[in-house]
Amino acid sequence: MQDSAHPYLVFDSDSGPLEWSHGTLLALRLGARFMRITPRGMHVSQHMALDIKTHHDFHGTDCTPSRTALCEESDSRMLFFSTGAVDLPDDWRTLYPNEFVQRFPNGSSCSSAYTGRMIRTTDTQYEVSLCDLMDSNLDVVLDSNAAKIYWRVDDTYTLDYVLVAVLSVYLISVISHNMATAMTHETSQQQFMILPQRHIENLVVLLVLVYTVVSVLLTHCVLITVGDTALLWHMGILSAVYWTVNVRAAGWPWRGDRTTGAAAPDNRHNVSMFTMCLLLLLLRVYQTLDMPYLTALVFLFGSRFIYKLTSLLMCWDSKDYLLLLGDAFVFASLLGNAVWASQHNAVQAGALQTILLLSSWLTGIFMHLYGAVYGGATGGMQVGD
Repeated sequence: MQDSAHPYLVFDSDSGPLEWSHGTLLALRLGARFMRITPRGMHVSQHMALDIKTHHDFHGTDCTPSRTALCEESDSRMLFFSTGAVDLPDDWRTLYPNEFVQRFPNGSSCSSAYTGRMIRTTDTQYEVSLCDLMDSNLDVVLDSNAAKIYWRVDDTYTLDYVLVAVLSVYLISVISHNMATAMTHETSQQQFMILPQRHIENLVVLLVLVYTVVSVLLTHCVLITVGDTALLWHMGILSAVYWTVNVRAAGWPWRGDRTTGAAAPDNRHNVSMFTMCLLLLLLRVYQTLDMPYLTALVFLFGSRFIYKLTSLLMCWDSKDYLLLLGDAFVFASLLGNAVWASQHNAVQAGALQTILLLSSWLTGIFMHLYGAVYGGATGGMQVGD
């Protein structure tokens, strides 16, 4: 979304606003179950089942299709994201009253100086424009089937984004390191490095889980689809199980022999847990898993799952099969609730699922063979791998 294209919605790939009455936006509006517009862009879904009535912080109203806007509110005739004239009244008392005008009296939803809007003395209806979306951080959802529109104010703070950014950078660095060491089966002999790293990783995972739960409970993160809500529970529960296993394995402090320099058990390679935590953080920011990084992260999770599966097949006495079953369940949930729902039609969804399955299998098997040939004997997977 171009944040300086006042007063119209203009996407990054376009030079001007697209018409709602024909072309791409008309096709999306007719084929979508819902359209969600936030300052980060527009989310359109043709597969996800909408579950928005349970969120009480959304304001809902009937909204009929319009040729010059996303839709027109039935009672006050207020337009959402008009492509025509965007006017302001000379006297705000002449506006038809509605919930939005009462929530933002005298146009307080838009505080920018240069908004591209004109004052018209005979204006009696308000037009929600790009300025309202950006300045008030609006979250607007159009339910095409019910001909209703929902809106709320997203009260996410800047500190939230800073925290998510810092945690994401750390998780990406840990994932990169663990993927490299997984194939070579390296285990550092320097305990003074292993001890803080192990506990810092567990602390970060705990912070991510607590932050996600608090964000959902305080409605800072509002998931409006059944699939996203299901994945939140699936990844959250499995991540908590991984965290519990790792904390029990690591101890506090780790009970080792500092004088001999004996190495701690090598269960640092928790790529599955870190990937799920990264997905939870992105789910917090985008408030959906239909986002640009989904395919890469599902491939990462899937290839790591196959790598663990092939390694465990060589070590039948391992006790990690319950965690492996959890990985398989979450991987299937990601393919069904996220990957499938992110595509425009069943053919594209099936093709992407097949590509991710095949590439995950090939990459996981390659990682196992590479580690077995160049990294020495596997010796079995460790708890939490």
